[in-house]
Amino acid sequence: MDGISELKGHFENLNEIQSPETYGQEVPDESRQRPLLLYSGTRPPPKERLISELPERNIVDRMVFYYFSEMSMMPLIALHPPTFLQEYEQFWANPRDVSIHWIGLLYSILSISTIFSRKSEAPTSDTMSDSGYTAQYSEYAHQMVHCLKAGDYVRGGPYILETLINYTVLELMMTCPSPDVHSGIYATTGLMTQIAFRMGYHRDPCHFPEISCFEGEMRRRIWATVHICDTSMSVLSGSPRVIAEGSWDTKPPRNLHDGDLDPSCTTLPESRLDSELTPVSCPLARYKLSLTVGWLIDANVFQGLLLPSEKRRAEARLADTWNTIPDRFKFESLSNCLSESPAGVGQRIGLTSLYNKMYIMLHISHLLKSPRSADDGDPPAEEDAEYELNSRRKCIQAALQNVEFLIIMDTESRPGGTLTVLKNKTSILAVHEALVATAVLSTFLYHFGTWPATTGETDGIDMAHIEATLRNCKDTWVRWSEWSPDARRAVDLLDLVFQKLDGSMETVPMSEFSLALDGMGLNLGWDTV
Repeated sequence: MDGISELKGHFENLNEIQSPETYGQEVPDESRQRPLLLYSGTRPPPKERLISELPERNIVDRMVFYYFSEMSMMPLIALHPPTFLQEYEQFWANPRDVSIHWIGLLYSILSISTIFSRKSEAPTSDTMSDSGYTAQYSEYAHQMVHCLKAGDYVRGGPYILETLINYTVLELMMTCPSPDVHSGIYATTGLMTQIAFRMGYHRDPCHFPEISCFEGEMRRRIWATVHICDTSMSVLSGSPRVIAEGSWDTKPPRNLHDGDLDPSCTTLPESRLDSELTPVSCPLARYKLSLTVGWLIDANVFQGLLLPSEKRRAEARLADTWNTIPDRFKFESLSNCLSESPAGVGQRIGLTSLYNKMYIMLHISHLLKSPRSADDGDPPAEEDAEYELNSRRKCIQAALQNVEFLIIMDTESRPGGTLTVLKNKTSILAVHEALVATAVLSTFLYHFGTWPATTGETDGIDMAHIEATLRNCKDTWVRWSEWSPDARRAVDLLDLVFQKLDGSMETVPMSEFSLALDGMGLNLGWDTV
């Protein structure tokens, strides 16, 4: 239960939070506005009204273009652009002939386009104000939810999962007001996953001859995306995932260009080589990693990785998966990808950050453990003691890399930087990965002075480098705190660490440090703290 923040908070604060006076009290309005899919209770308007409230076509054209341009940076794929654009033309020719589900998909595209455009440009007198962006996004998002409800989305149907995937992207790109919202997104993502099961996406289309090869391949792509969302939200919320190991047999999608697929094709083209870049390449690499991430989640949730031998096998599986991912999606330094587009660099950093976070999850239990002495009982085997030391080093190294990635993204996305177009295009998931790394390094640095000098606990670990990295990243968290409450929590945690290191306080109470750590809502099971 240590890894489930809701249970931990419940039992630790039972008297404070669950007092009789608090039962049944309403939460503030701002705390129950999201996720919109759960808290939007108005009755959907008629289909004709939903169509009439769309902007003029020239505006929608620009927004659709912007959607496909910006979504290419995401490791998700739910639509086949040529097919969607054909349907798009048919819609404008006969708007009332399309289904309510398709209209919902269009509104989801408009919502994402609005969010991305808001994050790409600062409002000026010539552009929309902050309140204007918010109002426009809110209007499109509400219309999307109206369409989902009007189409009875829980029963499934065409375009439902595509719309729900876009909805998940929307929630992840919005500023997160509190860790409680993570639970809401986890719930809606779980609902989307259950709908995918209900619609049979967990079974490979080869079992159903009536499904065309084009539709079958799109179903594989959507299932891969649902799997990615399920594992991502499980890591974010610290809760079990919905897709259990072995509960599906859907094959991975093929590495194909958009032009390789057509609704009228009778045979599915062979997958292109991994070395050939296609729109599916990054989502496919992310899916490969997601499969191993899911396995690690299950093992951690059910306490399946306790012995060093078990962790070695898990580490080997993670390394094997990483070796199957093309080098173009691995980040080492900016100098190694000078010919890449900013989107390509962002993809590299995103995948490598996730890989590092899995290393942290795997090795975090050894972060603070000291080798046992003879008085503690039977000493561990020499090889296990050495493994614990190596495990700690790997955890620290992975955290250092992710914090350094955070600094690179912040520095290079400022005016004049190489990644300026990525400015403010940061999701909750990216913030979480950087928060995890910051918390790991802060915890390690906070506890460093408590060890006896004879234990050799810092062998191979440069404490000065850790401190310098954390001091550098604090500037980033301070800037991000203008829009991210999670960033403000990171600043508070770092302040406590630096107070202790600088001697401005004789000691920072452990309870205060633990409270700041728990307030970050990372849900990693800090059983060593």
